[in-house]
Amino acid sequence: MPLEQTVVSLGPQGRILIPSTLRQSLQLAEGERFLLTVDEDANIHLNPLRERIAAAEGLFKEFAPMAGSVADELIVQRRLEATKESSQE
Repeated sequence: MPLEQTVVSLGPQGRILIPSTLRQSLQLAEGERFLLTVDEDANIHLNPLRERIAAAEGLFKEFAPMAGSVADELIVQRRLEATKESSQE
């Protein structure tokens, strides 16, 4: 059983308007991007892209460094290698 249902219409240029009460309760903002999926029964599912990105990030969280950025870590490593190479010359 769905938590909430509402009837919407397909408007100009194929747009569907999400009612403001629903946008507010779901904390959706103008310009937010969605992933639209059609299943085998021709049902349309609309998921905020931010949720999908967060889920994907969670899959790789254990591989990320504990602090800082990967780019900063790479720069430090490259500088150390450059220092070693220049001291060997």
